[in-house]
Amino acid sequence: MTTLEFKEGQTVEYKGERFVIAKRPTDAFEILLRNTKRGENFRAPISEVRLPTGEAKVVDEPRPIESLTDKEKQQAEQRFEIIKPLLADRGNKQAVLDIAAKTGVSKSTLYEWISRHELYGSIIGLIDKDGRGKKGVSRMPEKVYKIVIEVLDLGIQNGSRFRTMYMDLWDRCEEQGFKVPHENTFRSHLKQFDAQKRMAALRGPRTAEQHYGDAATPMHESIAPLHWIEIDHTIADVQLVSNDKKRKVLGRPWITFIIDVFSRMILGFYVSFDAPGAFGTGKAMVHAMLPKDKWLKELDLDPKLWPCWGTMKNIRCDNAKEFKGNMLVEASKAYGMNFEFRAPKRPKGGPYIERFIGTFGGWLKDLSGTTAVSKELRAHGKPEKTAALTLDDFKKWLTIAIAIYHRDYHSGIEMAPLEKWNDGLYNKATGIGLPGVIQDEARLRLDFLPFVKRTVQRTGIKINKIFYWGDILSNYVNAVDDEAKGKHGSRPPKKEFIFKMDPREIKTIYFLHPKQHKYYEIPYAKMGGPSMSVWDYRRAYNQLRTNGEAVDQESIFAMHRKLKTIEETAKKQTKSAQKADSRKEEKEREEKLNVPQAKPDPLMYTSFKLDETEITPFEIDYGKKAFI
Repeated sequence: MTTLEFKEGQTVEYKGERFVIAKRPTDAFEILLRNTKRGENFRAPISEVRLPTGEAKVVDEPRPIESLTDKEKQQAEQRFEIIKPLLADRGNKQAVLDIAAKTGVSKSTLYEWISRHELYGSIIGLIDKDGRGKKGVSRMPEKVYKIVIEVLDLGIQNGSRFRTMYMDLWDRCEEQGFKVPHENTFRSHLKQFDAQKRMAALRGPRTAEQHYGDAATPMHESIAPLHWIEIDHTIADVQLVSNDKKRKVLGRPWITFIIDVFSRMILGFYVSFDAPGAFGTGKAMVHAMLPKDKWLKELDLDPKLWPCWGTMKNIRCDNAKEFKGNMLVEASKAYGMNFEFRAPKRPKGGPYIERFIGTFGGWLKDLSGTTAVSKELRAHGKPEKTAALTLDDFKKWLTIAIAIYHRDYHSGIEMAPLEKWNDGLYNKATGIGLPGVIQDEARLRLDFLPFVKRTVQRTGIKINKIFYWGDILSNYVNAVDDEAKGKHGSRPPKKEFIFKMDPREIKTIYFLHPKQHKYYEIPYAKMGGPSMSVWDYRRAYNQLRTNGEAVDQESIFAMHRKLKTIEETAKKQTKSAQKADSRKEEKEREEKLNVPQAKPDPLMYTSFKLDETEITPFEIDYGKKAFI
């Protein structure tokens, strides 16, 4: 993912012309640019500055992390862990030398990894383009590597000397007929081996846990903005109404909040009527990572009201199952973010977000439609009768409330969160500088959508009862997984491909091309299918089951149209329909914000007779079942 990093001397584009950044920004609104032809400096709005178009900053197309093999993921993650301490302070040559001595990776290789990570903006840059090993990476066979790890683990637990461990390695390799690794290679692996295990053997597991475990990096020691963030959900104590003349009460909304531990700034949120899940958490993370000026304009608010964005370093959240969708973890890794779960029965992992949610609850007590009152007061003034805010109204109110909170004194940091944030960024001595801006917003949104892996049949792709097809899939019908040949007898399995879906609109899914590493839009296999969300699908599906009717693609489409017609004819909508409208409106607004828009190649729509005998249903991984 290409990111504008705001470095002095960097070439950027502003109003169709190219300029050079003359000075590192000192706020989130303006930047000093230099016209090299005339030798003049001038200030430009940061929101209008971008990387030059047509300039090949990345030679090869960045790959989504879902397209990586397990071996490539492991390689990229191992390299990232090595260079992680150097990313914030690349100019510290001594730190580079120390890491090189500690890990056995050469200085030049470390600089190369750092450059590629900065170029791609994620761990994708750390994989070998041609799949071959490079200097600083172990080339020993996997079975030998496992023996090395076993020997090191046992030797460190027993407190053995290096020579004793190496002789044990020699004996094991000789016994199994493997070539014995060189002594220097084994020594290098010893240096990289888990330091916590080594201390546990010497001083005991409790001392090692205190030194290297969670207690070694308590949340209050966050050293800079975006270093540690916390995520959690809450259901708001307020009733919202529909966005029409009837003002029907729809219920209480769920909110996912993201807080920056260093400054206590709220980096982003996501509000909806749907229960928490990985999809909503992903939307909140995208909201936190992107500048909010365009989003604020959509709410008719000052675009300077919420000046924070950036890629987070470490993410800590609840141990709830909705956070454990593969999409969240994998997408976070792709952007160089460490996703960490709070350990069960160890409630020290999220104190700051929980404290803020408590503060947030107090804001709602005087709001129209609030339920945050005693039973006695609720009996006299029912929230359903006083409710007045729509979902859009509530988002706007919440944004203004957060802006006030950012500028108010916070006793935990003894200053306002926005003041602490600005100091962490722009302080001449300790500031880390303005965070980079991700250039392809549409790609970022796609990366944080749910995904599935499925084979391509001659009838297309089937998600539960619905079929999808695009001509781009033709070459992959019944494709065989070459990597799995020989592992499943004489009949190799079919290859699985990655498909992404936005649950708010299931008319189109996105196919990740295995060679081009780009997303392609895949529509319904049958032309003329209705626009539907996952929630629309569930309603139609459940109605068919209740009626005892057959459930297939045609019956679901027909039932969906029937339910919509009933609502329109009756000229009144149910709560669920109003909520569906809010999802649709939100998606339409989001698409307007994408600049540039997603760039799927145009595809031919193909319609043909369906044969369901070869295909089975599956679920989308975003924390809960996709449809049923």
